[in-house]
Formats: sequence, C-alpha cells, structure tokens
Amino acid sequence: MTRCCTDVITDNNHPMFEEKFSFELLEDDYKKRVLISILNRTSEGSESEFLGGMSFGVWHIYTHKRTIDGWYYLLHRDIARRKHVQVTVRERDKESLNDVKYSNSDIYATIENGGSKYVEGK
Repeated sequence: MTRCCTDVITDNNHPMFEEKFSFELLEDDYKKRVLISILNRTSEGSESEFLGGMSFGVWHIYTHKRTIDGWYYLLHRDIARRKHVQVTVRERDKESLNDVKYSNSDIYATIENGGSKYVEGK
C-alpha cells in the first residue's frame, strides 16, 4: 500500500491544496481502489479527526482515458472505501461554485489519467 499526505496548513479555516501524487501501477493494482481521506488536526500532536472520504476504482480511472474532475461528497469511512458520489450541479449553478468555500460535506477532486503506468491525483 502506498500512502501520500499533503502538507499541513496551520491557522487557516479554508486551506487550499494543489498537490499531486503519482505512483506506478502493477498488474494486480487494477483491481484495487484509490482511497482519498480528509482529516483535520486541531493542534500539534492531537489525534486527527476523520472528516470523510471517497474512493475510485483504479480500473475506472484507467479506462476513462480522461481527467475525472468535480465536486464529491465526503462519505463515512466504511462507505468511502467502496465508492464515490459526485455532487450533481445544474449547468446554471456551475459558475457559483467558484464562490463556495469548502465545507465538511463536500470536496473538489481531480484525478488525472496518467497513461498505462501512472495515476495522478490532486
């Protein structure tokens, strides 16, 4: 299992993360899922609070041959290991998403198809 973490942003109620992670896929990895977990730590040394998560099948990412991009609900730990749920937005409401601050119920995720050997996410 490969684990990647973003940098910690302190003293900020609306942190923005623009980090990318890449990893090489082995043949058996196409049966696995990429799990994205969102955690919050309130102070140095405190235990992280699980806010929610989502996961994507590696095969699903690879076969789309395009970037998977959008707003996704943060799901309970048990459900997040098995699925992702995209937020549906009417066409006219898309412009207003730029003004929305991140909340505990949803997150914007981009997962890029990196070709035959790599999958990237940010």
